[in-house]
Amino acid sequence: MACAPVPSPIAVDQRFRPDPAAASAQPVAPVAAGVAAALARIELKLGRGEVHAAMAALGALCVRAPDDVRVRTRLGRLLHQRALGRYGAGAVAAAIADWEEVLRLAPDHAAARALLATARTTAR
Repeated sequence: MACAPVPSPIAVDQRFRPDPAAASAQPVAPVAAGVAAALARIELKLGRGEVHAAMAALGALCVRAPDDVRVRTRLGRLLHQRALGRYGAGAVAAAIADWEEVLRLAPDHAAARALLATARTTAR
């Protein structure tokens, strides 16, 4: 996934920091473990402010693991944040594209649906 420059900083969602207490005694399937490790590396990039690299890595991970809810959710939330920044900066068409992608990843994302409708009326 190629990312366009982000016009404003994106805050890192603190709810998605790895939680060491959440580790379970159950063995983890190799694919799930690989996705979890990749998500942890992405969160490190976000923590260092490497938003573009994190978005690219999330996009690639979504291609590799398209049905993984953790990947789709994280990518959707970052795209939503980017859309908010773009909309606030006046890049309405770019915000619309991001919200459309959010809804493709998470069709029940109510905020994205409502903001997309508003942005579409603004773009006319």
